[in-house]
Amino acid sequence: MFQNHMMQLLDLIAMEPPSRFEAERVRDEKVKGFGSLKPITGPSSLENLVLGQYEAGVIDGVPVPAYREEPGGRPDSMIPTFAIMRLFLDNWRWRGVPFYLASGKRLAKKLTQLLINFKEVPHSLFANIDLGTIAPNRLI
Repeated sequence: MFQNHMMQLLDLIAMEPPSRFEAERVRDEKVKGFGSLKPITGPSSLENLVLGQYEAGVIDGVPVPAYREEPGGRPDSMIPTFAIMRLFLDNWRWRGVPFYLASGKRLAKKLTQLLINFKEVPHSLFANIDLGTIAPNRLI
C-alpha cells in the first residue's frame, strides 16, 4: 500500500498546484513533492516508523493463525503486516507539518488512512478576543 497508493495520495495532497492542469506539469509537481520528503533514517526512524506483524487470534469466533503460521509462511519471517509512519516534507508550505500514513492486514477493521495534522496558526485574527487554546485542524 505504501509504495503506491498511499504515497500517491500524499503527493496529490502536498504537491504545489501546477501552472496548468496538464499531465507533464502535474507530474513535475509530484516529482518535486517526492523530492522534498525527508528520509526516515538513523535515530528519527525510531520516532517516525512503527512496524508490526499480526499474531494468532480469533475473528468472529474462529481461530486464525499468526502471519508466520500461515500456509506457505516462514516461521522466521520478518515481513511487516502493519506499518505506521510519520513523514515530513522539507518545503516552505509543509515544513513542520506531520503526515501520518498507516496500513495493515488483519486489523479490527479494514483501514488505510492518511492523516494530516495542520500546524497552529502563528497568530489569531481575533487576538483581542480570548478564544482559549484552539487545537490545530486535522485532515483524515
